[in-house]
Amino acid sequence: LENHGSMIFIDGTFELTEVNLVTTAIMLKINGIITPVCWLLSDSKSSDTYEQFFRIISQVSKHRFCPIYCFGDFEDAFRIAIERVFPRASYFGDAFHFVAANTKWLRMHNGSEYVPDAVGTLRMLWSSLNAEEFSSNETLFLGYWKAKFPPFALYFQKIWLQRYPPAMWAFYPRGQSLPSGDQAMEGYHSRLQNVIATKPKESLDFVATMLWEEWCYYYKILES
Repeated sequence: LENHGSMIFIDGTFELTEVNLVTTAIMLKINGIITPVCWLLSDSKSSDTYEQFFRIISQVSKHRFCPIYCFGDFEDAFRIAIERVFPRASYFGDAFHFVAANTKWLRMHNGSEYVPDAVGTLRMLWSSLNAEEFSSNETLFLGYWKAKFPPFALYFQKIWLQRYPPAMWAFYPRGQSLPSGDQAMEGYHSRLQNVIATKPKESLDFVATMLWEEWCYYYKILES
């Protein structure tokens, strides 16, 4: 955490235990490998819960864990907790969750047929290299979806231009030196889906043992 914790990736998605506790993971980039190093199993997804989680990690590291950049999804609880515990850190929504949130909305609102098209246009908008290009792509994006599926255009304006401003999720405000977050999140999700999430939901002790085995798995990779 002290040596590699300037940039962290946070993900809290999977319910692995029999009581449906949410599993939240903190990942670091160590020697080029995205590695989960801390997990939280909790029945709460509140900012207070995540704040306590981050404070415990900070205390364990003797306050030498001070992330500068944080990548995660668009849950306000994550962002608020980061602001409380690490006020100097910048929080960015990663591209993986940005696209996933939009496609999820389409599937839930009779727009499943538009998902492949949406992924392409969302990627084009996200990858704008500067504010001028973003503004041009935004105009094209909204015009396209107002004609093709107006409810999606309205949703996007309300959520992704007002509630979550582009400075939080688009590429150009963060600069080319920072990642999109895609590789970290997709790799971790794939690992969970193929190794852990395929198993029956078990007791808390069993899941804790599985997560320890996950750390051993990554530790061996880092040693090799």
